[in-house]
Amino acid sequence: MNRMTITESAELLSRSSSSLRLEKFIEQRMDAPCILMQQEDSLDDIALQLEDLTGVVVDQSHLGRVKTLSSDSAVVSSLNEHHSLIAANVGNAHSAGGILLTVRSGSVDLLASLMDSAIESYRLSEENQACREAIEESAMQLAQSFEEQNWLRGFARNATKFTTGSGANEMANGVLQPLGYLLRAEDVFLIVDAEETARSGLCSAKFGDSDFSIQTVESVLHQFELHHESAPLVRNNVQLPTDQGAINSIVAVPVNGGAKSLGFLVGINRSTESLEGLPVYDPEFGSGDVGLLEEAAVLLSTQAHNIHLLVQSNQMFLGSLHAMSGAIDARDPYTQGHSERVARLGFELAQLMKLSEPACQEIYLAGILHDIGKIGIPDAVLLKNGPLTNDEFRTIQKHPEIGYRIIERLGHLQFALPGVLHHHERWDGKGYPHGLDGESIPLMARVLAVADAFDAMTSSRPYRDAMPLSKAVSIISGGAAEQWDAEVVACFQHWIADCQPEQAESQSGAKAFIPQGSPVEQVLQAAMALGL
Repeated sequence: MNRMTITESAELLSRSSSSLRLEKFIEQRMDAPCILMQQEDSLDDIALQLEDLTGVVVDQSHLGRVKTLSSDSAVVSSLNEHHSLIAANVGNAHSAGGILLTVRSGSVDLLASLMDSAIESYRLSEENQACREAIEESAMQLAQSFEEQNWLRGFARNATKFTTGSGANEMANGVLQPLGYLLRAEDVFLIVDAEETARSGLCSAKFGDSDFSIQTVESVLHQFELHHESAPLVRNNVQLPTDQGAINSIVAVPVNGGAKSLGFLVGINRSTESLEGLPVYDPEFGSGDVGLLEEAAVLLSTQAHNIHLLVQSNQMFLGSLHAMSGAIDARDPYTQGHSERVARLGFELAQLMKLSEPACQEIYLAGILHDIGKIGIPDAVLLKNGPLTNDEFRTIQKHPEIGYRIIERLGHLQFALPGVLHHHERWDGKGYPHGLDGESIPLMARVLAVADAFDAMTSSRPYRDAMPLSKAVSIISGGAAEQWDAEVVACFQHWIADCQPEQAESQSGAKAFIPQGSPVEQVLQAAMALGL
């Protein structure tokens, strides 16, 4: 059997299996046997099958009229005094297409309505199954992404300090200091390309007591035309005057990550002083020093690469969360970006409350996911162009628990569960789903409750315009210690006071109030630059 025949057989098997599922589903709801008629099927064969299944003779003229049926609604043809032929085009509900046929007794209008309802139920059942499978696949991908991220974090634990600010000082003490001791150099430098600093956070640093600056050493390397493909540089007994003194010996090796240059490791001025355990028999830099620097360069390039992988993993994970929340936001253009804005504001409020950096990050991620449960709310309710009825509101109120059930399966997202489940609780105990009050409401949920309410009030809906910002602020301020945690509201008021007025005038919704240069804004700009 050739490859084409195998492929065709697989497609036929898939189609046949799908057809049987459809027929079985409709038979149960119509309480009558069904068959699926394809364009290529013989009318004689179809008539015989129907007669065998139902005991009713079906004239081919009836079958001929419905074989090319294109209507989305069922068509009923009277066969005799007691039986009717019901036909429906299932192309929109069934991947194989075709005309579904059954014979039954009963009211013509009732039979048509019953068939339409049965086919729509099948279509919704198939869509729900597809959604469940998509959610499970996303859950597995997120779990796998978290596992990979944790592995990379452990592997790169020593590299995470090689960033800017205090991290550079830690690197100088942790790597450059022992290098300076072993090289017997007055100063040891790590010169990092600006591009690499932006990419991985690895930065230039120095260990030593001389006045030589990083800029001076960069200038000296430029004089020697050193680049990432250069051989190691060793110069002894030289006199290179600089503004900070003379360089009389230098050793330098490139630090490369594959074909990419990360920078250089440089030792300046061999010391002639006797050091414990190190004899002074060689007053010059030599091949042994080059080998030592090359080993250190491999270590640093590996650590820099690990940092880059960790950053990519975090960005991919953040992108996955955005994709999950985006699937909800995309269903309703009026809530587009809602989860992102709630996450941003939640992060800002958490920082103002002096929460730890991990806690702030967890609140941000929980904000991205807080409405994930709306994936289980019917469009007829979620997208309703008007106020909700009591029953519809009770349906909407189920989304925190639906979201909880989705997230609880992801072991590494357990931290987000309090925010997902309780962001609609009220300080006075009148919220949902559990009617928690006061400090029994998790702090994460109390923070997100304020952020969620503010964005909802300042965003437009099909049935109302966005609320003026001043009114939204007034409502939240007035709800302190009643609907919302007074401490969170106080931080919200402080946050509002720090916002730049021109931002509020030029943009709408909570996004207008993100202070310029905030850490969240910087993270999001980096994510957007990567297309996340």
